[in-house]
Amino acid sequence: WLGLRALLVLVGGIVALKWFLQEPRRTSAAGQATLAPMQLDVQYEKVMATSTNIFRYDLSLRQGRISVRIDNLDNARHIPPKEQQVDAKVLESLAASLDNSGFFDLQPEYAGLAPDILESYDLTITLGRRTQRCRVVNRVEPEAFAKARVMVEEFAHNELHLAALAQTPEKLLELAQNAMLQGQKLYDEIGIKYANLSEAMKAFNEADICLESIDPKPDFYGKIIAGREDCKRKLQELYDDRAFRAERAIKLRDWKEASNQLRIILELIPEREDTRNQQAQVKLLDVERHLDKKR
Repeated sequence: WLGLRALLVLVGGIVALKWFLQEPRRTSAAGQATLAPMQLDVQYEKVMATSTNIFRYDLSLRQGRISVRIDNLDNARHIPPKEQQVDAKVLESLAASLDNSGFFDLQPEYAGLAPDILESYDLTITLGRRTQRCRVVNRVEPEAFAKARVMVEEFAHNELHLAALAQTPEKLLELAQNAMLQGQKLYDEIGIKYANLSEAMKAFNEADICLESIDPKPDFYGKIIAGREDCKRKLQELYDDRAFRAERAIKLRDWKEASNQLRIILELIPEREDTRNQQAQVKLLDVERHLDKKR
């Protein structure tokens, strides 16, 4: 009997261990179970159809890889699937947000009637062992559905670096022109704030991205490209000047002046992945140590 009990305990332990190893959860620092990043799958389709046009937006997120495809019948606009692997931590954050969105409490379908048009949103989310599919057709979206849908769309736009990916060509042209005008305004105001130059470049980049799928390009496209090149040239000129001033101040042991110049560089180039920003950060740390000694 003792041997049988030991055998049962052993078998039970093996089964429990196998379940634990297969269970796609892990414990966070706070001691709460959290979803592993690869447990999130999303399938989303948006269709806007009238008697003259069909617009389809298709998004897939599987095994940590996101893909988006757009088709617009009216102007034969077809954007082939754009794909990218998603960082595990970013994916985990999206999973947690979707888990708290209320999406898993929705009914399978919400349908209404509308003559001569079709507005369909079809969203399926799998989190761990739970899968929920909800479709909204020709009616106002439930709040939880809209919340989850916007999360998914914005996530795709940010990860694939495509502004207004799901917009119509007319809207993209409008967004591109507005971004271009904003870029021109910021460039003209460099003297007011150094950060305006970086913001101007972002605006020109956004305008260019909006026009990625537009062919032929609008008349103002040349201004976008020229504006971005002007930003790059001006940025390098200002960086070279401030870097020279910072080095001169360091050699003269004028730590306050060196700190000011390095901080201007960080304002000019706020992107931490830029090597110029990284170099300025390292030098600023050393300069600040010298300033602390003098205080």
